[in-house]
Amino acid sequence: MAAPAKGWGSALTVGSLALSAAVLVAWQRWELRTPEPAIDLRMPARRGRWPVQLGAVLFGMPLFGNQSTLTTFLGARPDTASYGLAPSPLGPLVLVRHGPSTANAEGRFTGWVDVPLTRHGEAEAVAAAGLLGTAGLVPDVVHTSVMVRSIRSADLMLAALDRTWIPVRRTWRLNERQVRRPDRTRQEGGESGGRG
Repeated sequence: MAAPAKGWGSALTVGSLALSAAVLVAWQRWELRTPEPAIDLRMPARRGRWPVQLGAVLFGMPLFGNQSTLTTFLGARPDTASYGLAPSPLGPLVLVRHGPSTANAEGRFTGWVDVPLTRHGEAEAVAAAGLLGTAGLVPDVVHTSVMVRSIRSADLMLAALDRTWIPVRRTWRLNERQVRRPDRTRQEGGESGGRG
């Protein structure tokens, strides 16, 4: 931020603000003309949407202000302050997909058909655990689908990480989508690649 050091009337500060405003206007015009905008700028004007938009702005502005503006004006660095842009207390989210199943080896779609992992799939789960452990990404809780291939992958990874004592939550909501007939092969389904 150059304004506190150079002054709010300095050429650098005024020029930066003018450039920012010009970029914002150009982006707004682009978004209004694009058939599939990244942010639908017309949405707040639609009937019945303004209360939600107003609530989001009123709720979001204080959060943004507390996390960035406040630390800047107080002269604190976010990485050393006890407030502001601190790391998330929830920690990182790590997503791991199961390895090859027996149906994959046969070239069949699986979806909700409960099939086990191959030996190669089990080896991949142990290898993934090693990578996570090396990176220091050990889980505090694990969520899996109710499919045996996902449960087995989680069990193998937790054993390799010596974390078998942590909570494991299973839900059908994490199951793969059932979009094809499970008796069809990838060639019959007209697709190649991917795991089912």
